[in-house]
Amino acid sequence: MRAHIWSPEAEARLTELYTQGRAFSHIAQLLCDEGICDRTRNSVIGKVHRMRLPPRERGINPMKQSRRQKQDKQNARRKLVRAARRAVAPVKVKPRCETIEPKHITIIELEIDSCRFPYGDNPPFTYCGLEVEAGCSYCFHHMTVVHDRPRK
Repeated sequence: MRAHIWSPEAEARLTELYTQGRAFSHIAQLLCDEGICDRTRNSVIGKVHRMRLPPRERGINPMKQSRRQKQDKQNARRKLVRAARRAVAPVKVKPRCETIEPKHITIIELEIDSCRFPYGDNPPFTYCGLEVEAGCSYCFHHMTVVHDRPRK
């Protein structure tokens, strides 16, 4: 293992950055960027302990603070989106199958040739029950709803 020698200039800059409350990884990066010395986060931690610098008070970590700021921005953005969704009136879409009169049969009453298009939002559901198209589970009208165009 190679021994690293800390210059007095590097030690002074380390002490200054440490007392400012900077993170050890940030201190190491700044020392490298300034060309003072090439150090890692762990070497900075070791030097601080060997210099017997007083432990820092636990405070707000700048990284956590920026996360909080990001969360606040995201929450504000979500609130705006929700408000915009509430402001826009929902468009009532007319179902394309209103021209037919379904039989409204239960699941027990379904036959092999019965249309299985469900009606209702909550149980018990009913089903169309009209005669199905060949090779499909739906009548012609519901096949156009489900597949956007009838099969040939």
